[in-house]
Amino acid sequence: MFSWQQSPYPGTQPSSSPYDRQQHIDSYLNHNILNQSTRKVSADDSTYDTVFQTKKCDNLIIRIHLPSSFPSEAPAMALVGIKATHPWIDSDNRITGFPNISSDTMWESSSMLLGDAVYAIVQHLQLNPPTVYHFTDRNLEKIQIHRRSTNDSNGAHENTMRVSGSGNLSGSSSHLDSLNNDSTSSTPPPPPYDMPPHPSNLPKLAASRQISNSTISMPPVPSNFPQYDAMKLDEMKELLEDDDKLASVISEMPSIQSIHELRKSMNNENIECAKQNLEIEDKLSSLREEVQTLQSTLQKKMERLNELQTKQQKLCAPPDTNEIIEKLEKAKREAYDESEDIAQTWTNGDEGLDGFLKEFLEKRTIHHVRAAKVERLKSASS
Repeated sequence: MFSWQQSPYPGTQPSSSPYDRQQHIDSYLNHNILNQSTRKVSADDSTYDTVFQTKKCDNLIIRIHLPSSFPSEAPAMALVGIKATHPWIDSDNRITGFPNISSDTMWESSSMLLGDAVYAIVQHLQLNPPTVYHFTDRNLEKIQIHRRSTNDSNGAHENTMRVSGSGNLSGSSSHLDSLNNDSTSSTPPPPPYDMPPHPSNLPKLAASRQISNSTISMPPVPSNFPQYDAMKLDEMKELLEDDDKLASVISEMPSIQSIHELRKSMNNENIECAKQNLEIEDKLSSLREEVQTLQSTLQKKMERLNELQTKQQKLCAPPDTNEIIEKLEKAKREAYDESEDIAQTWTNGDEGLDGFLKEFLEKRTIHHVRAAKVERLKSASS
């Protein structure tokens, strides 16, 4: 593993950064959110750990290493004590997705303090947690198991990490103490994590060597074959010339049988994974159809809501005086015409006097009331 070369006088190198090395370190150690969960893990001022908790209640450690030429050179950051996957981390758990530390040029041009950079990365990993598939630190794993059991009993939402401008890393300080409390614990102390190499110090591998080694445990290759040491030369030649016999002998070797068993096991695992993927695919298709149905229903309800809101706005809008006067004028004329029709009916002798007076006076009263309202509205609006 890569080992960092320390400079006896860190921070003395020329830098175009607006802040010197000590200002960066002070912004990190005195950060109002990170300070309670941060510790120095090296004898000099080069390496620090910050413990934080994600919204999934995973307790993680981010290690920050400051090269000897920092701040001219970008800091190196990585998650330690775990194996995980995340768009921001590579196969060695290095933080590579944060643009400001992706290269020395980007770091210098960002003019960003170290404390702000670490906090931005921690906050992103809290809200977008990495997928942890293996713990390499036993203490960290035990804390995680204990935390999950606590969440199961008390409700996970009560222990979810909250991040704000004036808050702190909830629970991280106690987890950091747990990792440091070696004298009172029967478990071994955390392993001395090695920081992955800084990208600028990585050797340039040939394309054929850039493929990572397989994690499959292959059987060892035999260095000798005692069962064939006593064979005579003629027997060896005969064995080598008979392809069927040679294949039979090879297939009976323990190492070859182990490979066959491993291949069979992997095939079975692949089949199980394929079945699980198909089951998830059916569930996903069902959920997609359900979402589409809900979206369609929501769209119809939104259209109906818009119609009702338009109607409500029209009903609640202030009345238009001119429109009211126009309607009253029309109603006034209708009442007058009806009273004239009643008078004409009485003149023709089709109705008695009492009935005529009652209906005529009623219609004419309505006519004059509406006329008075029109006059009043006109005088009020003028």
